[in-house]
Amino acid sequence: MAESKEALLMPSDLLICSPDQVARRAVAGTTNTAVGENALRLLTTFLILLSDKFSGDPSAESLVALADRADAEMSPIIPDQRLQGLALVGSIVRHEQLDISISLESAFVLLSHLAAQLMRELGLSEHDATLRQRVEDLLEHRRAELNSVLQNMARHEKSDLPRSAAGRMIFWLAQRNDNEFKKSRKEMRSNPAESERLFEIAYCSFRELVRLRFKQKHGYEEVKTFIAGIEKPVWNNITLSSIEAELLVRSALGESGLIDSISDEDIVAIAAQMFVHLAEQLDLPNKMILETIRTVERERFSLG
Repeated sequence: MAESKEALLMPSDLLICSPDQVARRAVAGTTNTAVGENALRLLTTFLILLSDKFSGDPSAESLVALADRADAEMSPIIPDQRLQGLALVGSIVRHEQLDISISLESAFVLLSHLAAQLMRELGLSEHDATLRQRVEDLLEHRRAELNSVLQNMARHEKSDLPRSAAGRMIFWLAQRNDNEFKKSRKEMRSNPAESERLFEIAYCSFRELVRLRFKQKHGYEEVKTFIAGIEKPVWNNITLSSIEAELLVRSALGESGLIDSISDEDIVAIAAQMFVHLAEQLDLPNKMILETIRTVERERFSLG
């Protein structure tokens, strides 16, 4: 749906609204395949202000110093927003591809901080009509180029991955991407809150695929046949226990009291392995694997 004229982001909003509000408006309508109008307007405004402040492309040190001044002038900048925002700005200034995954909204918060700080340092007010016209002019002449820049950013949007480290760990396991799996596992283990999420994310994601696989009437023989077809371990080289695996599948299908004697650690290991094999047997696209995990994150932990 096209944004109304009143919803368009203007340079004055950088001084009137909070960076979080500006970022939320900027990210609306932007996905990994489409760029929203307000994202274009925020980027265009920032680039004009940056060129007015610096002669030539600013160095990484200059950008960090600008972020420091914005942090002192306004509300504190969250470290993760700072990190992702500076990565985004640096890639724009250097005309390079982003080399990390980012949350576009978090990066836009930093971009909004920097743009507002530049307006203050350049002595511009919310009533400055010249800047507004320059934004319109630049959009008219460089829209396609700026759209391409934002599309590159959007391709690195973290929303294309689960929100939690535990969720990303299960996702990368299903991709059989050992390097990313190990990174997510390390991140998960370093954060007690993330570690606590692992059991529910692994078991509930597995349960959803079990119900999808066995949505028709099933007998125990069908379950046994499925489990017998699981050969190679994919989790910590743990050999899958066929008895415990069967109990987990039957539990996921609604039988109670079957897994009380199995440790949480074993449940996670078995559920995660079977999640991978279920996804492969069902030939699920990555989008559906992702959405299965993201649904659990939203429903269990309110991770949007």
